[in-house]
Amino acid sequence: MVADLADATKQSEIEINAHSLKSSSRSYGALAVGGLAEQIEQKAKALQFDDELQSLIALLQDQFAQTLTHAQSLIATD
Repeated sequence: MVADLADATKQSEIEINAHSLKSSSRSYGALAVGGLAEQIEQKAKALQFDDELQSLIALLQDQFAQTLTHAQSLIATD
């Protein structure tokens, strides 16, 4: 889903992917990812496909990578 958000050819799917990512992230406790996904979802719903949306997507990608690294380190220590 994260990769699809950044794919410019899938602009029509940004809202649904962001919505799905928001829900699944929050259910796993990745609240920062969920919050960014919500902002992306709202902008896509308002058809605001602008530089701010691209910045939010970049932030989400970074936050997702950090969250994934953290989750992997927690799994490795158990």
